[in-house]
Amino acid sequence: MIIENKRVKRVLTLIFILYVILLLGVVTLRFLYPDKLFQMHNAITSGEVSPNFEIFKTIKNQLSNLGSGYANWNILANTVCFMPFGFLLPLITKKPCGLLLTAFLGLLFSGLIESAQLIFKIGVFDIDDLILNTAGVVLGYVIARVGYAIFGTHSVKKRK
Repeated sequence: MIIENKRVKRVLTLIFILYVILLLGVVTLRFLYPDKLFQMHNAITSGEVSPNFEIFKTIKNQLSNLGSGYANWNILANTVCFMPFGFLLPLITKKPCGLLLTAFLGLLFSGLIESAQLIFKIGVFDIDDLILNTAGVVLGYVIARVGYAIFGTHSVKKRK
């Protein structure tokens, strides 16, 4: 899909940039709960919490505890927070950005966030977060494509 209206494309690009900044701020710098940043750093430094490099370990645990607020929140937040990435990125790129490229770029972005958390001890690296974040990117992309197919728009044109 291509945005033909330059003003709309600029606005969407600005929204995407603001979204990325907000997401980085909330996830890595804890904009919403700055005191948690220091608590997390101390918990990681003391060994109270540790990174997860085992695929599906956290997801399996959370799926078995879906009734708990944290499990529901973690799965939902890690997925939903990355949906705008999958929705907006294909609209603002100059060249076609299909599902695979969008998913790959979302995985790279999520990997940057998780790596920053690991390196700077500002959050817990979890390989399952990469999976859930990328699933959110893919879900956002698919929902957008379905929406465009159903509703269409005057400022969007299908790429050949």
